[in-house]
Amino acid sequence: MTRDPQHPVKSLPTEVRRQIGSEQMRRFVRSLPPFAVKPDVPAHLRDLLDELNRAEKKTRARDRNSNGRS
Repeated sequence: MTRDPQHPVKSLPTEVRRQIGSEQMRRFVRSLPPFAVKPDVPAHLRDLLDELNRAEKKTRARDRNSNGRS
């Protein structure tokens, strides 16, 4: 993590969000191989993955709705 003296870190969550949203991170993630769940994953694990996907979608929708608001 590179620190910029002109922009001190306010909090760890803020810094993590900043870095995850960076163009450098986007390039890195695009270079990764695609991830797919194998069809023979046990049902209870598939259910957990589905629950995680729903939670992520809610978070993304909430973040999109809150962007631009003060």
